[in-house]
Amino acid sequence: MQFLNAVRGAAIPGSITYCTNLFVYSKFKPNGNGSGINLFCTDQDKFVGFGEIYKTGPQSLDVIESKDLLVEFIKKEDIERHHGDHNKMTQALQGNPSLFGIWRRENQNAIDFYHFFDLEEINKFIETGEIYTLT
Repeated sequence: MQFLNAVRGAAIPGSITYCTNLFVYSKFKPNGNGSGINLFCTDQDKFVGFGEIYKTGPQSLDVIESKDLLVEFIKKEDIERHHGDHNKMTQALQGNPSLFGIWRRENQNAIDFYHFFDLEEINKFIETGEIYTLT
């Protein structure tokens, strides 16, 4: 049974969002841990996830892009391949950081942006007896 529904478009409060980094991240860092992040939408353009930037509460996508995803992309110590290409992209991004958001959102549009739990499917699963609820 599928408990998560994938929906394209803007995230809605209560949804789970996979926020991708630039797809070329894996070209440079195939074993890196910054290819994307799982977030929870708490309000319009406000997300919370796991990491230092959420200590003060939910953050906007602009903040997440610049303080989490861009930092992971630009980091040099974990580059495994194509150092020269990475250096060129890093220079372009440092000269115009807004490019990162533009490129990243283009990549994001290629995948399902958010998911939410399908309560009807969960209830069907409960009815089968395969999962129990506390009463």
